[in-house]
Amino acid sequence: MQIKQDPKIIPIDAEAFDITVDIKFPDNNNNNMLPFGFVKVGEIKDQYFTVKNIGLYLVQLSFVFKKKSVNKDCFTIFPEKLDLEKDQEK
Repeated sequence: MQIKQDPKIIPIDAEAFDITVDIKFPDNNNNNMLPFGFVKVGEIKDQYFTVKNIGLYLVQLSFVFKKKSVNKDCFTIFPEKLDLEKDQEK
């Protein structure tokens, strides 16, 4: 049994957007690296970078070390997780 129906027009409204952040490293270096230089054994050296949400919506970031060769006990990223609203920078 088939039911005959008239065709209907269904309006669809959608939005596409980029998740975009701007990361700035010390001294505006373009190598995307944190330059620690020489660090003596037992010495602590801090480096900072900023992240800015330049998109339209909330961005949730999570920082992880991808390579297993990195000694994670020697490095700390704080905070490891971060929520940034539009135009917010931390």
